[in-house]
Amino acid sequence: MTRAAAFTAALALILASAVLPAPAQEASAPSDPALPADPAPPSGLKAAPEALPGAFVQEDRSPFLTGLRRFEIIAFGAFPIMLFYSNLGFDISRYARSGYDPFYAPWPFKSEYSYKPSTPEILASLGTAALLSVGVGTLDAVIRASRARKAAARARVDSP
Repeated sequence: MTRAAAFTAALALILASAVLPAPAQEASAPSDPALPADPAPPSGLKAAPEALPGAFVQEDRSPFLTGLRRFEIIAFGAFPIMLFYSNLGFDISRYARSGYDPFYAPWPFKSEYSYKPSTPEILASLGTAALLSVGVGTLDAVIRASRARKAAARARVDSP
């Protein structure tokens, strides 16, 4: 980005923030009883009740669906971390196999002239990261099932 473009973008942001009004914040309760309870919105704005989200309703889901959703969240959440570690592992492996040639230096030490991985290597790294993230989700599911089984066994023993 050139300096002129960066300066123009910064100037546009400053002007937009100076010209546009700040969004109004709702007060929880009027502190002065003399003030009206429902003040009129400024500049002719009207509230749209259908635009507000509905109240939270706890859904009745089976434990299996709850566990499946948790597995999905953990697996997708672990994927970026596993991708980082899988790329780092592939880089270090390639560096060691090449006899520690600086051309194959791993990620923090790469330069613009370093080795660029091929498409099959990138796909292998993505597949490894996906398998590792599914493994993390499975490990969490196994741990939770084990804890639930132990809690159920304790409840049976403790019951009169």
